Amino acid sequence: MILFINACVRKESRTKILADRLLAKLKEDTESNPENDIKNTAENVIEELRLEEMSFPAADEAFLQKRDALLAAGKFEDPLFAPARQFASADT
Repeated sequence: MILFINACVRKESRTKILADRLLAKLKEDTESNPENDIKNTAENVIEELRLEEMSFPAADEAFLQKRDALLAAGKFEDPLFAPARQFASADT
């Protein structure tokens, strides 16, 4: 899976235009590869994470204590770690 971390917030972002072209090429290459199986369609290969749609918690003492407690307990399924799991599962 390719994880596209979209930090472009301007409507006319030049970076987004370039990223869209690159992603289109990657989709084309993925779909034209004869070795692909059903789960390697472009929709499954490229996942977009839009930072403007995320709510980030304040990294204060209480947050760090909660994070550390979750880590110590091995509770990696907690929603706090969802972005980390998404990032870790990406190939690119």
